[in-house]
Amino acid sequence: MDNKLHWKFYINERPPQDIVAKWNDISEHNASSCASSFPDFALSSSLLLDKYKLVYAFAFVDQDLVLAVPLFIKVKRICFLKVSVIQVSNHDHLDVFVFAGQNNFNINDLVGELKMSLSKNISGWDYFQARNIIADSGLHKSHMVPFYHKESAYFDIESKATVSDVISKKMFKNINRLEKKMLAKDDALDLKCYTSENEVADAMSQFIELEGSGWKGKLQTSISSDLCTTNFYKKSWKGFSKHKKALIYLLYLNDKLIAGAISFRHCSNLYLHKISYSEDLTQFGPGSILVKKIIECALLDTSITTINLNTSPKWAERWHPEIINLRAIEHFNYSVRGLILKLVFSVYRSMKFIKRKLFRGISNDHA
Repeated sequence: MDNKLHWKFYINERPPQDIVAKWNDISEHNASSCASSFPDFALSSSLLLDKYKLVYAFAFVDQDLVLAVPLFIKVKRICFLKVSVIQVSNHDHLDVFVFAGQNNFNINDLVGELKMSLSKNISGWDYFQARNIIADSGLHKSHMVPFYHKESAYFDIESKATVSDVISKKMFKNINRLEKKMLAKDDALDLKCYTSENEVADAMSQFIELEGSGWKGKLQTSISSDLCTTNFYKKSWKGFSKHKKALIYLLYLNDKLIAGAISFRHCSNLYLHKISYSEDLTQFGPGSILVKKIIECALLDTSITTINLNTSPKWAERWHPEIINLRAIEHFNYSVRGLILKLVFSVYRSMKFIKRKLFRGISNDHA
């Protein structure tokens, strides 16, 4: 972008509604936006980040908003240093990130402008990081965190006729076998997709209850285990439902709920954020049956071209999905602690690189 940017920052306060509306608009006009790009998700994230200082950064060209970045600042100890880290909003329930307005920029220009604006406008921080970013391969290595390795799996369903064209044929046959084995003579499976505001609220509650009844509930990692997390999902998907972006899939065996998925849709992309299933039927793979049926449903809607799993879970490997390599961006501020941290990281990463080279050399010698 050649035009000069001017920035506005809101610290520990909600941005004005007119800016929030423009934020939603620029996310809407980027076909690659995901849930984290939209204010419904990003502003609700404050429920999960309330112990940190929240920062909302907005870049304008004249009166036009072109970039929105939700951030938070935390103090943490790294090695022997106590440093102030400014980070693009990141938490356990945010799997992939696309900047609102990312399509308005060359990705390297975007990162450069953001680094410069943070240095000029926010004081006292030492290290900046943004994780799990979906960015094209043109992102320069100087911006990237070395050795960062996270992936997002997805299914390309464009121009595909059946589920067996999308996933591993072996996996498809196995799911069908287990589905038939699960069904008694008069049993019936029914996949329901809820999208309206009232439906989404009720379906979300059913999903949360189902997830909490299983192993996640026992380990206190389910949505229902934490009130802030519960409110985050309910608030985010209530907002998405107003813009026709929320989908809650619930799979019933007769009248019993056996699996569900919290989903988000933008343009031709469907994202599966959370999947849960009844552990009474684990031996039949109700979660796999659910995903298969969601793919079947999506194939009937020719406007959907990809189904994204957000993360790259182990169970998906046997399905043979496509893979996106996610990126992480960093910048060391020109503070004393920032420069010391840069040196510490450089030494640590050099040792890690040497260790890898030595390990590969030893492995090749014994091959």
